[in-house]
Amino acid sequence: MLVVATPEYLERHGMPEHPRDLLSHQSIGMRMAHGGLYQWELERDGERLQMDLPVRFIFNEMLAIKQAVVMGLGIDFISEWFMQEELVSGALVPVLVPWCPSFGGLRLYYSGHRFVPARLRALIDLAHALRPTVV
Repeated sequence: MLVVATPEYLERHGMPEHPRDLLSHQSIGMRMAHGGLYQWELERDGERLQMDLPVRFIFNEMLAIKQAVVMGLGIDFISEWFMQEELVSGALVPVLVPWCPSFGGLRLYYSGHRFVPARLRALIDLAHALRPTVV
């Protein structure tokens, strides 16, 4: 997860140096399935912050969030892989990188090995096949 914004947005609103600076920015909010807004989870040197920020727009669809950020409508906390192309091109820049810990990846938990339904077995096999090689 990264905090990202367009260079133009940061030129207009300033570069946040600390998460508390985000309180003076306009964020793009993500509506969760349960109806609440996603709170940004930032961490540095053992200090954990859950940020409940002022939002300019709220979306429940990742492509809409991505488009709003790329259009310079606000700053956002979003999966790095989802914005990779925009980060490489310079359309978006990362912000507060030391406060954005790396994500250890997804985990799949299931109840046991005796009876694994065929669909679940297929998902497990696919996950193993697509898993990046650990060096």
